[in-house]
Amino acid sequence: MDVLTFPHPRLKYRVIIPRRFTDSGKRKTEYFTSREAATKRIREIELDGRAALARTPPPSNDDAGIIARALSLVGGNPLALLDAARIHARTLTLPACTVREACELFQQSRSKLVSHLTLASDRHRLLKLIRAYASVQVSALTSVELRRFLTDRSTYKTVRVLFKWLHESGYLLTNPMVTISPVGSFGVKNDVYTPEQFTAMLHSAPRELIPLLVLGGFLGLRTCEAVRGIAADDLYFDRDPAFVHIRSGVAKRTRRHSDERYITLPSAISALRAWRDYLPRAGFLVPQSGRTATKMRGRLDIPTLHNGLRNSFCSYALNLDGVSAGEIAKSAGNSEHIMRRHYIRHMPPGLGAQWFAIVPK
Repeated sequence: MDVLTFPHPRLKYRVIIPRRFTDSGKRKTEYFTSREAATKRIREIELDGRAALARTPPPSNDDAGIIARALSLVGGNPLALLDAARIHARTLTLPACTVREACELFQQSRSKLVSHLTLASDRHRLLKLIRAYASVQVSALTSVELRRFLTDRSTYKTVRVLFKWLHESGYLLTNPMVTISPVGSFGVKNDVYTPEQFTAMLHSAPRELIPLLVLGGFLGLRTCEAVRGIAADDLYFDRDPAFVHIRSGVAKRTRRHSDERYITLPSAISALRAWRDYLPRAGFLVPQSGRTATKMRGRLDIPTLHNGLRNSFCSYALNLDGVSAGEIAKSAGNSEHIMRRHYIRHMPPGLGAQWFAIVPK
């Protein structure tokens, strides 16, 4: 065991004795005024091979003692201590910004990049974070504290974009989200309704709820697109070919481009025609959210699946004969890559045709 030297007149030596070699069962530190005394003590317990000699200043609150203790925290490396001091100085120059203020600024920065529907969705996902840390400075949040709020993949994606923007905008020195792995997986969305379950829902639903079920199950519309979004004027049954227009102000829009789209899938248009008498002839097809859907499914003993109707539409459309994944992706507002990656492609033949053949009883 070597004795190391340190060129400072006030530093003393200490011997750290592990707890297994002390009577109290706790780690013990003994201080010595000279190198010789510390070396002697090491030799006394060297038979056990558990003593360690470290040069540290005695407890002191003067400048030299504080600097010495700081050096011990960075392994005695002066350059590491200098780097730590520079980081601390930069932290002091960061603009003050609470979590509530950060979320508001983030929403303002995205107001012209995404639709109001996406903004509302982001606001809902950030609400839990705001409630917990509303007045806390964003620079004080750590990855450990953030991880407890990331209970689903959608929340993870929103919070990740938020902290990336804060880092790029100068509110953070480092982005705590870079050390957090994505929540959940990007696997296939197996949660779909069976044709029998969808038939039961359509035949048991109150008339005002049927449009929401039809638009979700036969056109793959998101709830935010269907409710107070698509109107009777967006249905073009008199054209050849017939199509449904999802306007850019209605479609969910990414930060890169508008997701305005036209649904021309023959099976979807045919199913929509079959239920045309249940759709309003003017105004919004779904004027308000169908909150009674969950109660109805409960009465029918059918589970409520997250995005179940849209997932079912995409999966059963992939099961149709003679329809490409690209055509389905265009109708759903996704890329072909996402369509092949996320939705079920291996189903018994005929299920897709059975799904789109459901008619009123």
